[in-house]
Amino acid sequence: MRRKLLFVVFLIAVACPPGGWLRLCAEEDYAVATVGNEKIYYSEIQKAAQGLNKFLKENFDTNRDSRLEFIRQYVARYALAKKAVEDGVDKCEDVKYKMEQARMTILADELLSGEINKIKPWRTT
Repeated sequence: MRRKLLFVVFLIAVACPPGGWLRLCAEEDYAVATVGNEKIYYSEIQKAAQGLNKFLKENFDTNRDSRLEFIRQYVARYALAKKAVEDGVDKCEDVKYKMEQARMTILADELLSGEINKIKPWRTT
């Protein structure tokens, strides 16, 4: 597992040549890493970065090292989650319960966010 993770990090480093990162990102979607036989594309990384707070998102957008660190962490988390599924961790009752709780929280947050966005502020002039 450790060798596989190091290989993935190596692939990221190779895919991100100094000075060419921003140019590559602007051109088109491309694979930044491979975990097992699955590719992780830059568009997936960008989508995940949209959930970052304002400060981290700004760093992601403007700082190559921050972007690279985010990608490394994303790929590592992806690889660990894949390994957990392979090992059957997702079948454990406690894990199933936690996953359902997380799912309910996400659904409730999305519903509330949609309702809040419908509210039109009014002014007294």
